Amino acid sequence: TLDMSSVETSFADTNDYSSTPLLSGIRRSSDKHTRGHAADFGSCIKDEVETGDTKTPLADAVFVEAKVLVHKTIHQEKQAINDLKTLGDVNGPWPIVLDLELTEPFTITAELLLAITKEHERAQSDDSLRRSSTYADRSELAMVNALISQHRLFRDRRGVINNIVRTWGSTIQGTGYLIATASSSAVVSGRCCVAIGRLRQAVDLGALLDTASKFVIIIIGPENIEETKSPLEVGRTIAALFSDAQFYGAAVRAKSPDEVKAAVLEYVAQHEAAQSEQSARVSRPSGNMYVGLLEDLRRRKACYSADFSDVLWDSKSRMKLCSATMFIFCSNVANAVAFGAVNSKNTTPTGGTVGFFGVREMLLSQALGGIMWAFVAGQPLVVIQTTGPLAVFFKVLFTWSETLKTEFLPFYSWVGLWLCAMLALISVTGASWRMNYVTLYTMEIFALLVAGIFLSEAITWIINDYVDTANEPDRSAFLLNFVLWALVFLIGNQMTAARRSILFNGTVRTILSDFGPIIAICIASAVAYLPNGIADIPIDKLTLPDSPPWEPSIPRPWLVDLGDIAYVSTLLAVFPAGLLCILFYLDHNTTGRLVNRPENKLTKGTAYNLDFMSLAVVNLVLSLLGLPWVHGALPFSPMHAQALADATETQRHGAIARTVVIARETRLSNLIAHVLILLLVGARPLLEAIPTAVLYGFFLFVGVSALGDNSMWTRMELFVVEPTKYPSNHYMRFVPMKDLHLFTAVQLAVFAVLWMVKAGFYVETSFPISLLFPFVLALVVPFRIHVLPKLFKDGDIRAILAGEEAEQSVFA
Repeated sequence: TLDMSSVETSFADTNDYSSTPLLSGIRRSSDKHTRGHAADFGSCIKDEVETGDTKTPLADAVFVEAKVLVHKTIHQEKQAINDLKTLGDVNGPWPIVLDLELTEPFTITAELLLAITKEHERAQSDDSLRRSSTYADRSELAMVNALISQHRLFRDRRGVINNIVRTWGSTIQGTGYLIATASSSAVVSGRCCVAIGRLRQAVDLGALLDTASKFVIIIIGPENIEETKSPLEVGRTIAALFSDAQFYGAAVRAKSPDEVKAAVLEYVAQHEAAQSEQSARVSRPSGNMYVGLLEDLRRRKACYSADFSDVLWDSKSRMKLCSATMFIFCSNVANAVAFGAVNSKNTTPTGGTVGFFGVREMLLSQALGGIMWAFVAGQPLVVIQTTGPLAVFFKVLFTWSETLKTEFLPFYSWVGLWLCAMLALISVTGASWRMNYVTLYTMEIFALLVAGIFLSEAITWIINDYVDTANEPDRSAFLLNFVLWALVFLIGNQMTAARRSILFNGTVRTILSDFGPIIAICIASAVAYLPNGIADIPIDKLTLPDSPPWEPSIPRPWLVDLGDIAYVSTLLAVFPAGLLCILFYLDHNTTGRLVNRPENKLTKGTAYNLDFMSLAVVNLVLSLLGLPWVHGALPFSPMHAQALADATETQRHGAIARTVVIARETRLSNLIAHVLILLLVGARPLLEAIPTAVLYGFFLFVGVSALGDNSMWTRMELFVVEPTKYPSNHYMRFVPMKDLHLFTAVQLAVFAVLWMVKAGFYVETSFPISLLFPFVLALVVPFRIHVLPKLFKDGDIRAILAGEEAEQSVFA
């Protein structure tokens, strides 16, 4: 549902119709006389439909036989751009923009037709036109106004309406809008008449989609007009306009019709600029070093100060900043604690009790790396973390160092130095453009893989806890762990869905939704300390070394001695660094691309080359300090962009469609969150008070949330969904269901292979198979390019992966 209750939607009473008695109040339909005529006219139409009399084209075509059309891509049609420029002309008569406080479909339609007839007659008031042969038709159009005013019987005016609006065309419906098109010989202006009605409250008009409409648009054009200028084509253009979230938001907030027209021109300007920039960016680098990096620096320098100040000017943005900051804080702390325990175990020397990379090192790496990233990143919305695949590399490097009988930290640091050199080389050569070959097909698989990792970690932990306590007479510890684990997921899920609730007002629902994960963690943690015996149950909590908080877990200098290693070992470090570079290249670029995807409506541009130079700088510092490396993380980075944005949500057959209305881009959320993590390192009692079950419950919440934005997962659900409940995606109309399921099955098989390689096929071998994960992941790219087209039609692939080729151009 669209919650517009908190938005002021009244237009100023500065309209061109103030001198017309009948239309003096039509801008807000507040004039009792005018609204009464419209209601009488609408009730006559309604009565005829209900009594089964001859159906009127007005009611039947507009609100019953709506069709969902694929709207045109604006940049591809010059006529569409010309139409929008005409509609944005403040001196032009069209469109008429009305504010309506009506809820009945019939009264809404009558009000819009009334405005169209009056404006058309006034536009054609020239004496020469009055003497033309088509004056009789124009008089028919004027009769609609007269008939409404004189309260004649509906049968007297039915023939007039049928004569005037001879051909009602297809009705277009989208999220929040409904567009009816018609042709009439009474329209002699050579162009379409357009009326836009903005409803005070979004209303379900009973058309094809189960969604409320905030805007109703009626377009009437001449009968004999070329196809590119027909009412249907103009309707498709306006559908593309209202499908753009930023324009839609501007239209909702507009205080006058001129502001709506200004929003149209702003939309056209942005798309023309984007098309120009896109055409310049899709080509390969010129071959000159540093060109792409310098362009990124220039682009980000222009908005660098705004990255800190934009979210501070209004209360809504400040609230979004707080919720996004706390989300990053909680997700990064949970990630550091969970993988810190794993890394500590994997890097513990023989005879030792703690590892080189424990929870403390993970938190320090996260804090220092995140603070540096907030200042130097090309895309500050990307969240950097030490991820699961990196944890596998730490284990492999530690094993190799013991095999080579060399010190682990110097060997680790040399691998990091080689890695940073390779990342810097990617940056200065502009090699990120090759990610054009990594399409949506590969990104969906990788994103699902990351979501699967979080889910498997959460589920495996609770199963292991059950197994570990199976022989204990008192199972209260497991039961409490299970309650806390499930409580975080259930509360977080319900709080996030509060935006779609009917309880409270819009502000409260937004706060509950934005702070949902934080509320869930706080409530679950508090439950573990309830009196009456619950607080006495011995459950797992975080444990830290006894050393001072600002010292390494294993006593050593913070700066690693790079000379404490054999010369041969420094050269051997190149091989794992190369594999790591592949992982960084694919993982970070995929993360950045999912953040920068068009659905997120970001406007400050991409900076992939600058991102890799920033990664090189950040990981260089971490390597010299002997701290874990970091790179862009899924699914937290796209979730960070969504947490900062304002969006509308609609629901059909249980599926939620989220549309961004206002996007925010800032460095403050990353900066503040990581400063808090740095302060948390010294708060040992607070860290040790966190139940482990709460952290793994948060992992469960993150994993399930990440599935919702993955179209591959959506297609997987179709295997068990009733066919009548399939979503109205356009590929459902073009691709046979058998081929669609087969396509998903092949993609699922590729996912299974990657999962098995990541897990080392669940067997212990002398050579760690999981080390090949980046290489196998890279093989998905040639599989998509060369093998998939042999299995499926190219048109089917393009239809299923909608927008894939268009999105390839976002890489510099």
